[in-house]
Amino acid sequence: MGHISRDRHSANAHRLTRECQGLQDFLTRVLRYLENQAAFIAIAAIGTIR
Repeated sequence: MGHISRDRHSANAHRLTRECQGLQDFLTRVLRYLENQAAFIAIAAIGTIR
């Protein structure tokens, strides 16, 4: 009985780890996108100031 619940717990832990990994990948992608956008905005702003 305890063995079954332990397997289920490890499966839940594994799923949670995978979800956290996916969230981390997503946040990294968002940060990279924002950095690119910031670079474009800075270039446009510099061009406008000149």
